[in-house]
Amino acid sequence: MAVFKGYDFFSSEECCTFTFSTMKKTVTYLLLIVSILVFGETSFAQKKSGYESYLSEQDVCSQKLDSALLIFDVDPETALTLVEEALLIAIKNNYQKQEGEAYRILGDFNFSLSEFDLSLKNYEKALNIFSGQDVLLNEVAVESKKSRPSAKREKSRQNAFEVPERMDVYPIYKQAGKAAEYDGKLEQSLGYYFQFLEIAEGNNLVDDIIFAKTAIGDVYLLQGNYNESERYYSEVLEMEEILDDKRGIVDANIKMGKLHQAKKDDDKALDYYEQSRDVALEIEDDEAVNEAFNNMSQVFDQNQNIPQQLEVSQQALQYNAERGNVKDEAKNTIDIGNIYIETDSSEKAIEHLQRGIELSEEAGDIEAKSQAVKALSEALEKEGEEAGALEKYKEYVELEDSINRLYNDALVSNTMKGRLLENTQNKVLVLEKDKELDEKTIELLRREKKLKEEQLRRQKMITWFLFGGLLMLLITSVFVYKSNRDKRKANRLLMLKSLRSQMNPHFIFNALNSVNNYISSNNERAANKYLADFSKLMRDVLENSTHDFISLSKEIEILGLYLKLEHSRFQDKFAYKFEVDESIDREAYLIPPMLIQPYIENAVWHGLRYKKEKGYLNVFLKDKDQVVEISVIDNGIGRKKSQELKTENQKILESTGLKNISNRLKIIREVYGVKMDVTINDLDLKTGEGTVVTMKLNKNSFENNV
Repeated sequence: MAVFKGYDFFSSEECCTFTFSTMKKTVTYLLLIVSILVFGETSFAQKKSGYESYLSEQDVCSQKLDSALLIFDVDPETALTLVEEALLIAIKNNYQKQEGEAYRILGDFNFSLSEFDLSLKNYEKALNIFSGQDVLLNEVAVESKKSRPSAKREKSRQNAFEVPERMDVYPIYKQAGKAAEYDGKLEQSLGYYFQFLEIAEGNNLVDDIIFAKTAIGDVYLLQGNYNESERYYSEVLEMEEILDDKRGIVDANIKMGKLHQAKKDDDKALDYYEQSRDVALEIEDDEAVNEAFNNMSQVFDQNQNIPQQLEVSQQALQYNAERGNVKDEAKNTIDIGNIYIETDSSEKAIEHLQRGIELSEEAGDIEAKSQAVKALSEALEKEGEEAGALEKYKEYVELEDSINRLYNDALVSNTMKGRLLENTQNKVLVLEKDKELDEKTIELLRREKKLKEEQLRRQKMITWFLFGGLLMLLITSVFVYKSNRDKRKANRLLMLKSLRSQMNPHFIFNALNSVNNYISSNNERAANKYLADFSKLMRDVLENSTHDFISLSKEIEILGLYLKLEHSRFQDKFAYKFEVDESIDREAYLIPPMLIQPYIENAVWHGLRYKKEKGYLNVFLKDKDQVVEISVIDNGIGRKKSQELKTENQKILESTGLKNISNRLKIIREVYGVKMDVTINDLDLKTGEGTVVTMKLNKNSFENNV
């Protein structure tokens, strides 16, 4: 045993490390030589054949597309020229990645100008190109919907791109879904949103899953399919509540409110709007608060419930006045003025509308001012002030003229962009026809590319010979590594057996102390009953001592018997509870024997035994998703106090159970690759009394496949 624990055990491992390290260095040197030869030959061939210019032309194509994206808003003509040039290069040289990206950019430009039909056609062209080849646009795929302050969500984002899946077309599905939805092609829109959702769920992209489900709910709502719409909105609300994303909860509640408003279920609609308002108030999101107030006002307006509509508008006015939201305060004031007009309260209407005009001027909101002036004209007319009403109406006409001029200026700008985009689309159609008619030219280019590839094939032959020798060396290294790994595993198993043999005598010694106590107290009946239970326990322990794993049901049976024996000795010290979830399939999992017992033993012997009053010991086995959670909880004197007693009383021997179990867990994790975590904490963090041991066993790791 001393040899096993000492030099011989580690000398074998050192030998393994030395052998594999030597092999690794040799392989590294050979790989370096091969890389130098291949790189040198390739560089020479590329320079000789002009292959570098081929690559640089592709880079130029990508740069043109990037530049077009940056300058479209300020210089659309130049941006579209860059797209045309890039598309020409891409079609000519069969750069499918750049060609697909060009169509995606054109789709984005069309979308920004509300030309959704053309936008959708361009997205479809991009999707057709990307779906026919293995191109991964990771730089496009990693673009997030928006950033939200959620640790869980951030963690899921970090894990999402370890294995990209269909990430080339991923963001285009989202844009195509929007374009189809806005163009009124709802079934087509659903198809794209579902494809977007599939990829988002496959890569655990939480933000995009929420976006997709919300968008699907929106489309179903437009179709009048209220059941499906409610299903997806509910899933989004549940996700946002789990993430504790307050802004997301506000948005989801508003969606649910609009759904029930469409269903004419106004009570539920108001309930959801009120919930969204309350959460928005909690996070002080003025925009969300005002949206909730506006939605509530619309519900009361539809129901002709003017008193409630007026009350909500006044609440919104008070909120915005307190928050200093002048623009929203102006809108609320004007809304109240219009309500007073409907109720024939012209004096109050005039007062609020005049105040609304002042606030809209202060906020620089010409449209709100125009509405207020028009309403004021109507209120003055009802009061019989025809001159004032006429004056305000003339002012309203002037304001509308100003608004129309601004609108026309924006329309002219968009029209100009639209015409440029239309010209580009026509040129693209010509390019596409040229591509179809000029297949011979493309074939010649492909042959030229093939000839260039032939020039690179020579060094590949040399590379294959070198790799052949390298492969033989690698195979030899693998065999050596596997041999040393098996030896190391055998040593670990031997150590595991040694630790198990140390643990069982320790447990038996403690159990025999209990038997001795009954005999010394002349309690024959209790001694006989204790011996009967003890003999069954010993038989089970000895039977399982040779196994690395036993069924969970057997471990539970042994634990129950052990607890019963310890309690019979220390009845005045503690009461215990041993509960196992009925949902746990006890035969479905295998665990190391005597894995939990040392923690129970430690709780009794080092925690509860020294407690003056009667304590308790609870052992729970719970089924929690992917783990079986085992908890050992006692309200004993605690770890700190127990350590102090050990220091004072040298007769009390330090338990080796926890040390052995720690070593066993480490070896079992290494050899069998199982997942299990153990945490030990104080029950009362302030006083340090009591102990909570939590063990989590991964179900997949301990599943019984026998």
